[in-house]
Amino acid sequence: MVVADPYTMATAEPKVNVATFSKNAPGKDFSGYFRYAFLDKENITTPFNSGTYGGKKKVLSLGAGFDYIHNATWHKYFDNNVLNDDMQNYAVDLFYDAPINKDKGTSISAYGMAMYNDYGPNYVRYVGTNNPATSVNASQASLNGAGNAMPVIGTGNTYYVQVGGTLPYFNKDKKNLQLQPAVGMQLSNLKGLQDNAIVYDAGISLLMNGMSSRLTFDAQNRPIFTGDALNKGVVSDRQWQFVLKYRIDFN
Repeated sequence: MVVADPYTMATAEPKVNVATFSKNAPGKDFSGYFRYAFLDKENITTPFNSGTYGGKKKVLSLGAGFDYIHNATWHKYFDNNVLNDDMQNYAVDLFYDAPINKDKGTSISAYGMAMYNDYGPNYVRYVGTNNPATSVNASQASLNGAGNAMPVIGTGNTYYVQVGGTLPYFNKDKKNLQLQPAVGMQLSNLKGLQDNAIVYDAGISLLMNGMSSRLTFDAQNRPIFTGDALNKGVVSDRQWQFVLKYRIDFN
């Protein structure tokens, strides 16, 4: 459980029937996350969880969390009266990770999440991870904005699932090289969008020293939204993103 005193960096005036973060001081931020481990225990000394243990543990964890801020957002009603909105987020998730054959190094990992968000009417936030783009050709403009931005959160329901696992070691005696494929999908049914936002991911990692040294290729397919007559997003196109990255941990 956490109780915080948030500050606001909002500068925009309220919009008609579309919530934005308020310039006024919000209420306190009440948040919490609770988890029960049915099998092996996970390390909780940091705020970050391992995405997979590569078969080193057998984990089945069920979690639930919430985040609430009174008067976090605002919007104009159709008569131009300004109304304040509370931010309410509630989620449950389930994580499973287990070995299949320890001698061969094979394992399975699965994660699922269901989340309800309420930021006020028709709130949608578009985010581009490590987005290098700063502008877009006016003739190609969309609600997504520039670069790889897409609707990530908003008022409505979001569901996410990811399944992956490790394949047998290339050399089971050295136990150093192996592949780890994974696929994922996110579906968001948001009040500010006419169509569902569905994002697909598929990738594969070459593990060279467990998780401490790995080369990863990921392909993502995301929806592109344009506004309809009511300025609610409809899917007009889909675009790909390809990422190749290398990570090494010094520990």
